[in-house]
Amino acid sequence: MNRKTFSACVLMIILALTIVSCKASVTESPTASPAITASASPSAAPSDSTVPSGSPAPSVSDAAVPYIAGSNLKDVTSILEQSGFPENTTPNPSEYVSNTTDTKTGTDLSCDVYFAAQDNNAVISASFTAQSSAPANADFLAAAQGYLISCSAMPYQGADAASVKTWIEANIKSATLTGTTKTVGDALFTLYGNLNEAGVAPAVWIEISKAGT
Repeated sequence: MNRKTFSACVLMIILALTIVSCKASVTESPTASPAITASASPSAAPSDSTVPSGSPAPSVSDAAVPYIAGSNLKDVTSILEQSGFPENTTPNPSEYVSNTTDTKTGTDLSCDVYFAAQDNNAVISASFTAQSSAPANADFLAAAQGYLISCSAMPYQGADAASVKTWIEANIKSATLTGTTKTVGDALFTLYGNLNEAGVAPAVWIEISKAGT
């Protein structure tokens, strides 16, 4: 074999190897694409798998609230019904608002109660007010005192209605806008009044909330 024939053979062999190599790379390339797609799909989808199907997302209203242990809205409304209060006048699902007038003295009586609907309607806080458009007199004081005492008698953990009654009787005439407090069981009572303020409509009111909050 002469030199020219040998060189031609070498070139043919190199050409054949190049063609085989190109075919091999074309054959392998389709298998690479699915692998990339498969690995990307799971990581791109953080799902709601930790939230049970059908469960509502947590909201502020579902959060724990400091309510008065052992209290219940029904016990408060029962007391109010005995005083002639009409039904709730607010659409707020966690609030009870109502008012009436004592027909004997003309004293305006009102209440505003917040309760934990998600915790068996336990009372969170309550405010009871007695007010008159006329100057304060013995009749007004008697009506106001009776109203505040009856509302403060709601049952709850550690309640002592007799003790609260004595406290109201001793402080209602001297109550100020600053307020005077008394803790009984799981409830804090704050008594306010303006009977010693000049030029204002006489009013006394009491606020009840969870002790220690």
